Amino acid sequence: MNGTDRGARWKVWDHGGVGSCVPLKSISLVAGASRPHVGPNHPRHLIYPYQLRGLQIERTNRVWAMDITYIPVARGFVYLAAVLDLHSRRVLAQRVAMTVEADFCVTALVEAIAR
Repeated sequence: MNGTDRGARWKVWDHGGVGSCVPLKSISLVAGASRPHVGPNHPRHLIYPYQLRGLQIERTNRVWAMDITYIPVARGFVYLAAVLDLHSRRVLAQRVAMTVEADFCVTALVEAIAR
């Protein structure tokens, strides 16, 4: 048994059939995952200012967010688009599609507006 069998948060030592688990934090180890490459921005890429700074989100339907994520399945991925209300943290609408195209995102947004 090695440390990868039990996940990233525990280090496992096997001493002749008697294993002992110690949290990685207690022995000052950190995960060795690579960091994303962050280089300089392309000069033609626009940088938009953060529009919600200083805004108090005190009621529902004031600020919505939309997110698209992928879900691995046996033969590739399916894509999930969700519209969220940031105050109540409620999912207002969601759509699943086999390809990433704008139509299923627009459909989710239209459904959220109709509610």
